[in-house]
Amino acid sequence: MFIKTLLMLIKKRRIFVAILVSVFLLGGVGGAFLFFSKEPFLETRRDEDIEIEKEGLPDIVIKNAEEFIISRVGADFFNNYISLDREKSRHQQEDTFCINNPDSCSEYLQKPHYLVFYLFEIPEKPFISEIIEIALFETGEIIEEREEKLPDCVESPTKCKFPIDEEEALSIAEKEGLKRGAREWETSFHWYAGDIKNYVWTVSNTLRDSRTFRSGENIVINANTGELIEISEWEQYIY
Repeated sequence: MFIKTLLMLIKKRRIFVAILVSVFLLGGVGGAFLFFSKEPFLETRRDEDIEIEKEGLPDIVIKNAEEFIISRVGADFFNNYISLDREKSRHQQEDTFCINNPDSCSEYLQKPHYLVFYLFEIPEKPFISEIIEIALFETGEIIEEREEKLPDCVESPTKCKFPIDEEEALSIAEKEGLKRGAREWETSFHWYAGDIKNYVWTVSNTLRDSRTFRSGENIVINANTGELIEISEWEQYIY
């Protein structure tokens, strides 16, 4: 009867149902669980990664990451506004592509390392909710070549005040002549890398808006001083 049922299901091209019937009849509930379980895919992961995840972040890694952040923003700022995100933090194996193509990657990607994530929030400034990422070698040494989204508030305390809120950023953009455009302006508070190394506001308009293409202008404003950093153009193809 079992064989007859399978042949009938296969003949009707109900292959998946045939397999499912086989699993239940031959393996019972346990067989069905193994059939649907994603657990076997874990076997492809490296044993050392699984072991490190069980152990968690080494104390030296957390200690050095926190000391590095405090050296940039100060102890009070760190204790009040920056907190460790253990769930996101992880051990990262060396990148195979980078090992085979060293000229295409940063050197640290060719070695195992830790990525330690911190949440940066200031309750009285709800527009600030950023992720700070610190990279360290397995020895606990900070990988300083990686951008970490940390202004140097110890040397320049005004870099951690952020007096410019969204409303003020919109007002500055209007004074700088940003055109109204076809859509409502969009705003973004974020880290500006490169030479500026500061948090900024970007206010964007939309000057061209079609089914397949959009474009407009961005105004970037220093979130501490209100200074205009740059005006640039953006475009987006819609597929």
